[in-house]
Formats: sequence, C-alpha cells, structure tokens
Amino acid sequence: MEAIGDNIKAIRKLLTKKADLSLIFSTTLSDYTTPIYPPLELGTDENWVIGLLSLETYYSFSNINNTNNIFKYSIDNGITWKTITLPPGAYEIEQINSEIKRLMLPDVGIEILINTVTLGSIVDITVPTYRVDFTVPNSISSVLGFNPQILTEGYNVSDTIVNILDVNSILVNCNIINNSYLKGSHSPVLYSFFPNVKPGKKIVKEPSTIAYLPVNQKYIPNIRIWLTDQDENIIDFRGEVITYRLHMKQL
Repeated sequence: MEAIGDNIKAIRKLLTKKADLSLIFSTTLSDYTTPIYPPLELGTDENWVIGLLSLETYYSFSNINNTNNIFKYSIDNGITWKTITLPPGAYEIEQINSEIKRLMLPDVGIEILINTVTLGSIVDITVPTYRVDFTVPNSISSVLGFNPQILTEGYNVSDTIVNILDVNSILVNCNIINNSYLKGSHSPVLYSFFPNVKPGKKIVKEPSTIAYLPVNQKYIPNIRIWLTDQDENIIDFRGEVITYRLHMKQL
C-alpha cells in the first residue's frame, strides 16, 4: 500500500503476518502537517509503534535575535553613544565580532575575542575614551557572558562563559503519540537530542538505537511533526529544509 501527501512518501511492506511503514518527508516548516491520502487505517486489534530513523537539516536557527542583538558604544567618554543592531542569525563569537566591526564607525579600537581557557569572552578596548554599555535592554552582553555594566579601556573579561547556544536540546514532536514524558507529564516528544555542531553546519541525527513509542490513533488522515527547544518553544530554522525518516511497525 502506498500513501502520498505533500512531500511525503509512505511505503508499506507485508512481513509475514505483520507490516511496517516507512515515512520520508521534507519541509521548510518547523511545525509541519502533511495529509495522508488515503488515510492510514490500522486494525482495532493491532498495536503499532513509531520511531525516528533520521533527521537532517542545518544549524540555521538564530542565537542572535531581537532579545539580545544590541551593542552600544561611545568613543567620547560616554558623551554620545552609537547603537548597533545585529541582524538575527546563527553566529559564532568570531562572526559577532566581524559583524559589529562592519557596522561600527571606521577604525574603532574595540575587539571581541573568545577566551579559550575559560570559555568566556573578552572585550578589548584600546582607547581611554572608548566605552561599551552592557546595561541597555536587549544587550548582546548575555550572549558574551557579561553582567550589566559599562566597560572601559583594557582587557575586559566576561563574568561567565559565553551563552552562544540558545537551543540546548531539539525535541522532535509527533501528533500520533503521547506516551513519552516531559517534565513529569505526557508528551508528544518522539525523540530529543543535543545539536552538537557549530552554527551553519549540517545536523545529521541517526539514532543508533531507535526508540519506538506506541501509536495512539487507529485512523490517521495526517501526520504533524514539529521541532521545539528545551523550553518547548518552536525552533525557527529560517527556511532551511528539514528531512525526516520515520518508521512505523506492527507489533
């Protein structure tokens, strides 16, 4: 039996007296519902499970957004101030430094560096009259590991490690299960993992052991799958293609 919806291919193969179903689909949406036609009709006396075979996309979700993209500086002892607003995106510390320098007045001696020993950051200010204001709302200071403060000339070392990874966990959610648990409650999380690649790099997740969870519907006209972070917020992959491979099987 074959079931095809938008960007989905489903192939069902009879294996002795039981069956399995492979689902492969791609989308640019982080919250995606695909219709299945004809709908999948599972026997009332059948028990089915589903698991994630693989997920492929790119680390394109923003760690810089409108809550942490402001860099404010002065070159005249704080008499006047310039404000830089970084475009939302996926940045490394080096890229943050490059973008700030691109948007800054020419030849301003302010440099943002990574401290490879402490995993914090350093704001190097080379001129006595220069200032950096990390007290403003939506400051990039939280990403760089600085508490709210005004920085002056010198090697300014961050208070904590950099917070460059806004998304610590990627949760793959699916609407035809609810037997997993998140924070002590039933949850539609099919699989979760840590995105252990740098911003801009490809994410390829192929679980070495597939975790199968019970399918909670007998009539399936569509499958919804959505990606959230550790706080259950939808992750915006900014139009990057996400490809899933799911496997359903009859027990």
